[in-house]
Amino acid sequence: MNNKFYIGRSKNLRNRFMYYYNIYNLNRNGNSRICNALLIYGYIKFSLEILEYCDNKSLAERKTV
Repeated sequence: MNNKFYIGRSKNLRNRFMYYYNIYNLNRNGNSRICNALLIYGYIKFSLEILEYCDNKSLAERKTV
């Protein structure tokens, strides 16, 4: 919609997905831009792509690149 994107990281994708797909969590986290955007525009306006799987040791390094 606005060509903005967010690249995040997670040690546990299942928990991350469960967090973002739970309306209670979205409403509870008013300071999160992604949560607010999901509430305003709905899931239909977003896409999700896993860019890379890596081990936990490399996780922090990958996010800063």
